[in-house]
Amino acid sequence: MENHHQVYLVFAEYCFQAIREGRGRYSAKAIIEIMRWNRRDIGKISNMATTYLALKFMEQHPQHATLFISTKRKTEE
Repeated sequence: MENHHQVYLVFAEYCFQAIREGRGRYSAKAIIEIMRWNRRDIGKISNMATTYLALKFMEQHPQHATLFISTKRKTEE
């Protein structure tokens, strides 16, 4: 990701759009794919960024932490 902060802001924008549409749960991967299709101006987005972006969103917006289903990482076991 060339500009991490800009990518996160766009990711959060799509998260809030999903929330406004009444989605109780949504896929972070789907948001990344939508960003790749609609926002080519932000550069390439690695698949490895998906988890990071979802976790950052849940951390910064705990009231929407249930938007994504998260599982424990192997390092947390």
